[in-house]
Amino acid sequence: MELGTAIAEIASATGVIITLAYLAYQISQTNRIAKSAVVREIEQEYIALYTAIATDTDFSNLITKLRDSSYTADSEVEDEKIENFAVWLASIWLNVQACYDQGQMEKKTFPLYLEDVKAKLERWPAVRPYVKTVMERYPTIKGMDIYREIFR
Repeated sequence: MELGTAIAEIASATGVIITLAYLAYQISQTNRIAKSAVVREIEQEYIALYTAIATDTDFSNLITKLRDSSYTADSEVEDEKIENFAVWLASIWLNVQACYDQGQMEKKTFPLYLEDVKAKLERWPAVRPYVKTVMERYPTIKGMDIYREIFR
């Protein structure tokens, strides 16, 4: 009788170990899927930005002007448009930082977005002062890694 009980306990323990290993695998898969979904959502924000640039001639013309580092807005309306563009960029980057800080992004992915901030500021250098101004309004987020390049 004791041998049968011991075999049953071993089988039961083995079943528990197999179940735990399977659950760990499932959790790992779910985490990978969730992290991929987060990156896709961020990329959708960029696609919305690029679509606006590609389809809105006035916006595209304004963005083209921002390639000149010495460019200043021609009017209050244009100034407002540039500031809103800066807010758009800053919002995308804040989303990236928040996702990274919450562990929703792979560590190897985050540096790509840091490089992207630098690339955007090099592409549109006239937007940098606007992004700085936006960041000055939010001192709690100003020191985040994603915004480092803005203050160089």
